[in-house]
Amino acid sequence: MKRPTLAIIIIIAAIGGGTAWQVSRPEALPVEAPETAVPAVASDPADATYRINGEDVVLIDGYAESAAGSGTSKTVTRVWSGEPQFGDLDADGANDAALIITQDNGGSGTFFYIAAALKNRATGGYDGTEAYLLGDRIAPQNFSIYRGAIEVNFAERAPGEPMTARPSVGVTTYLRVEAGALVGSNSN
Repeated sequence: MKRPTLAIIIIIAAIGGGTAWQVSRPEALPVEAPETAVPAVASDPADATYRINGEDVVLIDGYAESAAGSGTSKTVTRVWSGEPQFGDLDADGANDAALIITQDNGGSGTFFYIAAALKNRATGGYDGTEAYLLGDRIAPQNFSIYRGAIEVNFAERAPGEPMTARPSVGVTTYLRVEAGALVGSNSN
């Protein structure tokens, strides 16, 4: 009878020791990606927050990157080449800005948007608007602010042409700020 009792004591000690080891061993802490500092006040239109497809996109130096869909691809948002155009868009006497923003979701398309960065007199920074979709794989030519409106000139494909066709139809889009949002119209 002494042997089974000794075996039970050894088993209990092993289980107890294993449990103590499990409890006392340090667990690996999850590693979190460092957060990118988001400026409290966007002092530059390239650092403002814009709403694109129902989501807020915070640009830092004209660039943002986030996981797309299932997380296997990424969405890259950036200010299209060229400088923002400046002028008063909301009739408050402050110098607002307009920018063309592109968004690539990892597929074959590159979506072009126009957005405004409204100068906030209270903070001295810029508040981005919701971006206005110009089109997919278009060819922007130029844009400007004139008499309180944004004018964007670009080329797109003719109706029925495949997306592989080179954009060849000239379009001008005019946008105004109404109640803090961009409202636009096209003319071909």
